[in-house]
Amino acid sequence: MSRINATELTITNDPYISGRIVRSKYDPIFEQIEVGQRIVCPQGTAARLAVQFRKWLASHGYSDVEVKARERCADGQGGVWWLAGEKKAQTRWNTPGNKAPLRKAT
Repeated sequence: MSRINATELTITNDPYISGRIVRSKYDPIFEQIEVGQRIVCPQGTAARLAVQFRKWLASHGYSDVEVKARERCADGQGGVWWLAGEKKAQTRWNTPGNKAPLRKAT
């Protein structure tokens, strides 16, 4: 256990901030990306990076965002895209008010 050196202590007027201040290792890259851009990542890591990016966007106040991941692109690398506001293609089963038919258990 190390001891506190009293000569290294200082007093500031910084206000108290409730909650934890957590910075991830991805913050510098996530702060730079804009809608429609791709984050190039090593092959096989895109899904994990996309999960982190979704969490980061939610914690920074973004809502209704679409984040897509692809494990292997044409250049041999993985990719994560931020596609804000894009909606899923309408199919017969995911249209509003339409549910997939239930099958009787056999």
